[in-house]
Amino acid sequence: MNEPLLDVIVTTHNHLGLTIECIEALYRYTELPFTLTVVDDSTDLTPTYLKSLAKEKEHVQIIRPKEHIRCTNQAINIALEKTSLPIVCFIGNSTRVEPNWLDAAYKLIAQRDDCGVVGFKILNPQGTIQSTGIMGVFDNGIMAVNGKEEAGHRCCYISQVPCIGGCIFLAKRKAILTLDGGKLDDTTYIGFRGWDDLDMCLSFRAKGWDVIYCGYGSVYHVDSPTKKENVQKSNFYPELEINKKRFLAKWQDFKI
Repeated sequence: MNEPLLDVIVTTHNHLGLTIECIEALYRYTELPFTLTVVDDSTDLTPTYLKSLAKEKEHVQIIRPKEHIRCTNQAINIALEKTSLPIVCFIGNSTRVEPNWLDAAYKLIAQRDDCGVVGFKILNPQGTIQSTGIMGVFDNGIMAVNGKEEAGHRCCYISQVPCIGGCIFLAKRKAILTLDGGKLDDTTYIGFRGWDDLDMCLSFRAKGWDVIYCGYGSVYHVDSPTKKENVQKSNFYPELEINKKRFLAKWQDFKI
């Protein structure tokens, strides 16, 4: 592999099959040389697979935190401390990139000085649109998404948007360093209950960075495989409501 130009961060918690699909697609469809940092707190056979991967591939580091990961942003922040390249890509292990996914988005964030974050066209497993640019949020927490549930070939454009979906995105490291504390917010929200990706986008915008949707790169995403496990046996919905209230209290005066 040539000298890396991109730091790719993957977070994993179980679901080994999805993790393998995620990482194999990364190596198959990413032409730009990259480092891979995986933050893993799985309890299944994922650590065994990742140990083998690190022996097989160059520029791979596996991080097994001593404490349980309480939210995605915490995992990303841990990886940011162990990486250094100017452009960072976050991918959740439930996301699988498609051919040419990175080309337009990388050029966009590298060439536009005011661009802090770039999001992608996110497809459901059956090929319909799950998320593009997020234009707002209704009172019930449902996001207003351009092209939602339309055919996957739609929404091929580039546009400045209020927010993008958080399962995959590019970010400038210097933009991250301008955020409060120089990192993503990993304390305000209850982990894996939503709203933190929207918070992230507004945090970048509040610091003067543009959030851009790039519809010329697409990925498939299995929606919340870990988040929705045993929903009826947990405090999922009450905690989702708490996160919504915290988001609205923090951003009620910010123009979406």
